[in-house]
Amino acid sequence: MLRVRLPDCVGLGRDKYWSLGIPATPEGIARATKIVAAINHDITFEEFDPTLQKYNPIYRREQYRKQIERTVGLKTPLKELWARYCEFRRPKLKDSSYYFLTTTIGYNLRELKEQNIYNAEKVAKELIESTTAKHAYRVVSRMAPMYDWAIKQGILAEGINPYRQLAKDLKESAELEESNESRPLTEEEVAYVLAKIAPTYTNLCRFNLLVGCRPSEAIGLTWNDVKTDHLILGRSFVRKGSVVFQSETSKTNKRRIFPLYEELSTFLNSLEHKSELVLPNQSGNHIGYDNYCKAWRNLQLVGTTPYCCRDTFITNQIAKGVPTAVVAQWVGNSVHIIEKHYLKIGLKVLPF
Repeated sequence: MLRVRLPDCVGLGRDKYWSLGIPATPEGIARATKIVAAINHDITFEEFDPTLQKYNPIYRREQYRKQIERTVGLKTPLKELWARYCEFRRPKLKDSSYYFLTTTIGYNLRELKEQNIYNAEKVAKELIESTTAKHAYRVVSRMAPMYDWAIKQGILAEGINPYRQLAKDLKESAELEESNESRPLTEEEVAYVLAKIAPTYTNLCRFNLLVGCRPSEAIGLTWNDVKTDHLILGRSFVRKGSVVFQSETSKTNKRRIFPLYEELSTFLNSLEHKSELVLPNQSGNHIGYDNYCKAWRNLQLVGTTPYCCRDTFITNQIAKGVPTAVVAQWVGNSVHIIEKHYLKIGLKVLPF
């Protein structure tokens, strides 16, 4: 059977061999040569797939499909279908997205008593009863593409996808629930947060109030991202327990420019350069997001989260008359979201 030796430069380790499962016949060698050519092409143009799925021989994918058909069927529990779907999507997902699908959404599906994927209404009803309308919508809207995938894989019979209509119905309830989701802080609450939160997080709160970025983006900001007249935002870092999620781009897969205005510049100039991070913890490393959330909860400000600093910045800019399109660009949101959640009448401009 033929195998390929992968070069060290692809980052899979030294002397890495990959078995193709192709016999060493003239026909097999010809097929293997094409696979090697595809790998070399992708290495040259920096498009190499470290999972190697892209280069699997067609017959192997066919064998996998047949194996799926043998082990997965109509009676397979919903939670197992979800696990297989997540593995199918894994190569194209960020680590944080894969974690969310397998851990958060996966937990909800594993806890369901109803495990028959065809009983969509029972599944949705159980989700609504066990969580919020907003989260039930999150789960069901992600089950819709899984259902389509199962049809393409030959696991489910062709037919109407019931989860698409359910997702539309749940979206209306979720939007009603979200109507007052934004929660800007009052002037008194801002003063309380900055005075009472643990010192490790004071600068993080102040920065989020001045910039309105996501907490993970503030935690991941480096001094290389601070330019003469602007910041480059989008790089993020989140540590949840022992799991770390790090990305070079924002939630929307972009990096964006934020103007370095006078008050923000003064704040940044007041910071010590303990490490390459702009807002490190006391030891110079990344702030732990779980610890930050815990410190915020200790403030006992009912109905608030660390994201309220972001809400406060956005609301404040709108109150100052900054166009929603500009605010949306600054914070990495769409104009629709800004107008839906933050465009309110009679807002008070806070002194920062």
